[in-house]
Amino acid sequence: MDISKFDRCNILVVGDLMVDEYLWGDVERISPEAPVQVVSIKNEDYSLGGSGNVVNNIVALGAKVSAVGVIGTGRDGQFLLNKLNELGVDTAGIFQDSDRPTTRKTRIIASNQHVLRIDRETKESISEPTFEAITKFIEDKTPDVDVVLISDYGKGLITEALLARLIAAAQKHKKITIADPKGLDFSKYSGVSLITPNKKEAALASGIEVVDEKTLIEAGNKI
Repeated sequence: MDISKFDRCNILVVGDLMVDEYLWGDVERISPEAPVQVVSIKNEDYSLGGSGNVVNNIVALGAKVSAVGVIGTGRDGQFLLNKLNELGVDTAGIFQDSDRPTTRKTRIIASNQHVLRIDRETKESISEPTFEAITKFIEDKTPDVDVVLISDYGKGLITEALLARLIAAAQKHKKITIADPKGLDFSKYSGVSLITPNKKEAALASGIEVVDEKTLIEAGNKI
């Protein structure tokens, strides 16, 4: 793909949407209740996380994006919808499920040191009604996009069944599929055009320690 024409691209991003919360503060004392630090929060910041961050970066490069995912019905889900709509993202493929929380990762930074992360999430597979709604949307939308990007964070959206339907739709309409994988078994991504593990993920999935270009190629071939 010619990057100079990226602003003409229409990309479907299917993945785990999250809220990234940052709490900034100072450590002023040790708690009398337990030998732990007491952090006095001075500032709070919220941003798009998970596949939402991927969407944000693609929009910044100029492409048109349609986002697909599942969120809860509370304020975190509404925050994600509002932020994505502000970016001009097509959010018709984002479905709400009252039985699921919106994933939120809270990072506490005290005196410029990251001291704790709190995850509010579920890793349960999405419900059957949500699965059917999302896969139908993907199948209907795929003919209209140039690329389907899979952003898997292991939060229950990107199941083998969903991938099978997504990949079949992309192959039917001759669309490029790119997967940012999660886990050690990459076989569920079989059929995608490109898979993008980082160095650590490639080493773990292949069982080959990546130390140079030769071992990197070996790991890639094994995957």
